[in-house]
Amino acid sequence: MTALTQLYAEDIRSALLSLRSIANWAVKRRPAGSIELRYHRLYLPDSILVVETEKDKVIFWDLSFGRDLTHKRVMVLRPAPGNLGQNILERYSLIWDSADCMFLLQQGAIQADNLH
Repeated sequence: MTALTQLYAEDIRSALLSLRSIANWAVKRRPAGSIELRYHRLYLPDSILVVETEKDKVIFWDLSFGRDLTHKRVMVLRPAPGNLGQNILERYSLIWDSADCMFLLQQGAIQADNLH
């Protein structure tokens, strides 16, 4: 997987440290919203980030994990019946629903923290 995506264990550790920093800030400030991190066991060369508000949902589909930013391809999609955004959301929902919840922060309170 490292050769395919140029993703290294250090990248994951760095992202988790950033998550911890954001969580500490959120516990102190108690902003609206939530953060949830789940682990799955599939090797995927792409990833998504879903940002949802009361009025809108936006999907950021990252097609390349590589370190060289000039090789990144990120698509911004909105899910609607029959479009690519909806298809991607449905695909990842199957993965998300069976993944293990590792971290959950809601309303400024940590509900689950299995990151050790």
